[in-house]
Amino acid sequence: MFNLADYPATARRAFRKASAHWSAAVTHAVEGGVKDINKLTDLVFYMHHRDRVTGGIGESLEPSETNFKKLIAEWKSFKMMVEPVVKRMSGSAAGSSKTLAQDFTDFVKKVRRASGRKLSAADETTLRGMLTPLSTREVKIFEWIAVLWPKFGSATKMNQIIEMLTEAIRKTDKGESKRGRFAEADGKAIKRRLSKAAKETAFGQCLNFLANEGLRELYSDEKTKLADAISRYAKVARDRKKKGQAHGGGTLSIMASEMRLEGLVGPINLLRWKGSALKGHHKPNPVELFDRLSGAGEGWYFFLCSAVSFHTFIIAVHVTSGGSKRTYFEIQDGQSVRKTPAQLKAWFDEEFLPNNELASSRVWQVYRTPKD
Repeated sequence: MFNLADYPATARRAFRKASAHWSAAVTHAVEGGVKDINKLTDLVFYMHHRDRVTGGIGESLEPSETNFKKLIAEWKSFKMMVEPVVKRMSGSAAGSSKTLAQDFTDFVKKVRRASGRKLSAADETTLRGMLTPLSTREVKIFEWIAVLWPKFGSATKMNQIIEMLTEAIRKTDKGESKRGRFAEADGKAIKRRLSKAAKETAFGQCLNFLANEGLRELYSDEKTKLADAISRYAKVARDRKKKGQAHGGGTLSIMASEMRLEGLVGPINLLRWKGSALKGHHKPNPVELFDRLSGAGEGWYFFLCSAVSFHTFIIAVHVTSGGSKRTYFEIQDGQSVRKTPAQLKAWFDEEFLPNNELASSRVWQVYRTPKD
């Protein structure tokens, strides 16, 4: 039976707050000596069902209740949320990043095998619970694990996972814009060098152009961090190629996930595909995304892009007139082209048809200086 008096005073105070503070309540309980997972799960469950608590005593679940099965399932979901918090606080090997990564990998495997196109409510609750106590770097490791799955099953599920990972640590659009803003002179010089290198590269070498030319220009002041990221990426790509996985083993998503660990790019921004293979569009509108992420004032903003999991390129946005005017440039192997907003939207939506996999596109903001 649940009795609030069995928990330390700090946990009791946290219990009286909104249910969103469940992680704090669990943390205080563990620090106060409560180690039993079931007892900690009860604490979270009754935080979410205060109507079942009278005088600090929780009403037990009875099989005769109309919603008994639903409530039991919810309790089990809360238990899955509590376990990683306890592991993290244990100070043992069980709380290490390696174990956390294994927990997430096991979660992804479970979700991949489950029926349905979307994450269940229980899956969403479980993932939020796993993410709540994590540091920014640990969430980035989860991102890295997610993008390594060569064929997930339901693209919708994977997109949901990625979006939840992203939202756990991303800044506001203005915050991301500030991290990605290049001063006028610096940005102009980088764009000029990028365009020159692009035009000197043969078509059909999009990812190679990015890895060998584009990134060197964007990160000329961060050569060591970039080299570390690319070295790890190359190893992963080689291993995937030996296994016969898609795109010769290498993808921008994998490359960017390694760069994320070095603080060189922002989180994944998903542009979901809406419609059929031959007639569809991205949501949100890519131009609207670039505008939101270039809102920190005049200057230059650069983005790494993967269109419908097929083609990679760079988008440069030049902001002038006090932030009210934007000029867009698409830079890839073989060309550097200025585009209007309508042309840029059409480039994403129409250039790579048919989109037989109904694949999403992905965008990463280039950071001016590395950020955790």
